[in-house]
Amino acid sequence: MSFKYGYYRGKISLQLDEIPSLMISVLIVSLVFAGWESVIRLDVLTWGVVLSGVVPAFLFHELAHRYVARRYGCHARYVLSPLGALISLMSVFLPLKIIIVGYVGINCPSLYYYNFYNIYRPVNQRKVHA
Repeated sequence: MSFKYGYYRGKISLQLDEIPSLMISVLIVSLVFAGWESVIRLDVLTWGVVLSGVVPAFLFHELAHRYVARRYGCHARYVLSPLGALISLMSVFLPLKIIIVGYVGINCPSLYYYNFYNIYRPVNQRKVHA
């Protein structure tokens, strides 16, 4: 597992790369859907069924966010949220399932430049339709 150092508000933060973050997120989401009973019993059949549903659904959903953002010229990557992963792991034992393991961070260049008097639209930027 490889780590990258990044700067966040003047502090050095240690962040996971995107692929290991997605793999850890898939495992946590499948653990939440499988429930604590299957973990205690080590039920391989339940884990196989849950993984066969979670892997395509979760991965395609998160990668679709990333693809659309990159299609519009933005920088996007999947980020594992440690607090969200902890809350998701705690919800394994609760009847209400909360799944907030991570998010797709999107950073877009501005389509407009503002100053006090005028709004300038750069010529080389594509027009985005809502």
